[in-house]
Amino acid sequence: MPPKPKSVKVGYVNAAKSTTALTAALSSSFLSSCHLVIVAEPPWHHIDSLHTKKGTTLLRNWPAILPLSPVPYNVTPRIVAFVNKARVASSYFTVRLDVTKSPDHILLRTKDGLSILGYYCPPDTDISDELLDLPPIANMIAIGDANKHSRRWDPSWNPSGNKTREHNQADLFADWADSADLTIL
Repeated sequence: MPPKPKSVKVGYVNAAKSTTALTAALSSSFLSSCHLVIVAEPPWHHIDSLHTKKGTTLLRNWPAILPLSPVPYNVTPRIVAFVNKARVASSYFTVRLDVTKSPDHILLRTKDGLSILGYYCPPDTDISDELLDLPPIANMIAIGDANKHSRRWDPSWNPSGNKTREHNQADLFADWADSADLTIL
């Protein structure tokens, strides 16, 4: 079993629902050096011959942590965490189902008390109330893609016309980040 890490390296990738893209990403030199990789749009498919169970791709040395347990048959998670078994034991991370249960984000806690929030919001979709209603959590990092545009994190973005729904969603997300004492990079 790998030793407990002194620090945790977290990566993020959008697999675009592709097993090939996921496998290639986790094999890359950067992500393979991570302890944990948050994957948006993971592949989700039938995992038994009777087509009664669904799941994500099973990868050697990369156990998956799902945002819901159990995942209802008709639900497709948009976010999954993969643990690099070569770098850290998967038991180092605990899913915080007591705080949130959503297919769009996952909240993990390390044995050292660091909380890691992974989230994904598809384009042209409102940010989920479950994410915006999360209580403040000390020692938390958040990594993901809100698919919202704002000059606050994209100075080159040039909105046209009046304030749109996109602006409002970006403002909601920024307000949530501020209330959670997060810095948007």
